[in-house]
Amino acid sequence: MSGIVGEPLLPTAVQRRWWGERMSALDFDPAVNFIAPERARANPLVAIRARLAVLLATYRDDYHTDSFDLERLCRRVEDEEEAIAFWGEPAAVARLGGWLDSASAVPDDSELARLELGTATSIDVGERFGPGHRELCRGGSVCRTVSSIGATLSSLLRFFAADAHDDFHTIVSTVRNRRSEPDVAGGAAIHRLYTREIKSSFWGFAPWYVMQGGVLELLDYREIYRDGDAVHAAILRGGPISLCDEDEANLVESLLELNLRPSALRPAVELGEATGSATSGWRLEVGEGDDLIAFNQVGVQPAPEDGLPLVELLNTPLARAAACVVARLPLSAAHGADQALLRDHGFRLSAMSPPKGVRREPFVGFWSRPRSGLGVAEPYYFGSSLLDSAEERLVECGGKVVGEWTGSALTASR
Repeated sequence: MSGIVGEPLLPTAVQRRWWGERMSALDFDPAVNFIAPERARANPLVAIRARLAVLLATYRDDYHTDSFDLERLCRRVEDEEEAIAFWGEPAAVARLGGWLDSASAVPDDSELARLELGTATSIDVGERFGPGHRELCRGGSVCRTVSSIGATLSSLLRFFAADAHDDFHTIVSTVRNRRSEPDVAGGAAIHRLYTREIKSSFWGFAPWYVMQGGVLELLDYREIYRDGDAVHAAILRGGPISLCDEDEANLVESLLELNLRPSALRPAVELGEATGSATSGWRLEVGEGDDLIAFNQVGVQPAPEDGLPLVELLNTPLARAAACVVARLPLSAAHGADQALLRDHGFRLSAMSPPKGVRREPFVGFWSRPRSGLGVAEPYYFGSSLLDSAEERLVECGGKVVGEWTGSALTASR
């Protein structure tokens, strides 16, 4: 097993022990190198401005996420819908911490820009991914001396140990993975953090955002679990998984192999015909910050009672302008006709999410349709000669999907 793309889903105790051992081996002291999100809530405006300063410096002002509407974001931080953490050298951490601890502090932009810090944010994304999910995102660093490994592991250990977060069972993240270029920061380092250090679970590709340089990146879709044992059990109880396209079935089977090996027990993946009628009505799900829609995704969901026909919805200005339109559907025979409808309109299955709870929940698939004409930055591990067989199949699946969108397939070898 190469572990470049991912490793089997780890038992909870093994993963937590690994995190603790890595933390103890690092020159990282949370007391002086880390600012926890609860301190950011004392002065949310400073936290949001400091985060934005780090992100703009990391991406050389070519940054386009929902990080600019300061007044609305302050309310989100106060309501704990966003949790912002920072890390860095003790002097920089102390300087920012002093401003955060004073509700009346208002440092100017130049003072914030001089701080060499790293930052990451967790966001409640239950409406998009289902109850119990948070997203780890808005990450960047201009600190060259303090590794993000310690900060990330410290955040995860704190988060999963906190009673206040018992309602959340999964952290999702779309992880950057492109090669560095002269004018574009690459994603290999953050990808290695999620694979080698966090040991997160890889569940497919997320071609959902236009990133630095105006290019769509084929991001990893990854999940981290409070209770990996329960997720493993839920996966084995789940299914059967039903798809009406052979390539999409191959992608799902490869993802299950990657996450469940060496166990021979896996949910059945059935390939069948789309039967019944597709959903007649669909609704559009758009986040905040419509002015950034060209760089971000919008969602579509079945809404049989009050929705619009899919073709009409896809021709709305917001859907046409978005970087990618993403449909989230159960991987079940009941939605076979909807799967076929999505494929007819250019969507392709790119990622999936396993069941998490004790009930018999369905696997969920993410069908993606990037905006026509966008270039796609491939992951740095495409072309690697070190992939194992399961990883090679996943890379081939991802390359084939992109090829259907762009007319030029990405492959596992050069």
